[in-house]
Amino acid sequence: MAVLTRAVANNTTTKTESLPMQMVPSPPNITTIIADTSATGHFIECHFPVKNKTPIANGIEVLLPNGNTIKSTHTAVLDLPPLPPKACITHIFPTLASGSLLSVGLLCDHGCVVTFDTDSIQIKLKDIVICSSTRS
Repeated sequence: MAVLTRAVANNTTTKTESLPMQMVPSPPNITTIIADTSATGHFIECHFPVKNKTPIANGIEVLLPNGNTIKSTHTAVLDLPPLPPKACITHIFPTLASGSLLSVGLLCDHGCVVTFDTDSIQIKLKDIVICSSTRS
């Protein structure tokens, strides 16, 4: 299991929490998300914890590697408070079978620095670690 760490400000101090991987919602609904350098947006499964989930009439279509397409049914906001709201907009796909995808490009477009090395990935905004994980 990978581990996500997140900096948490508490008045004048900052601590680092170690959490069981992933975009950690309130337990017990721990959900995995894959950092994807090719995804053009954040694409998530229906059960993923989000804020402001809104149904949409004409969702976006995504081309899958097998040539099929899937269509989003909702938009929402990922619960990552340190990030700007536009960096957290996500599309929900009920038939997404490969797992939820976090767009590395979208994060970088909004000021994040994403670093991969041989063992880990780290996402920072203004030198603050938003999350990190071991690579699998």
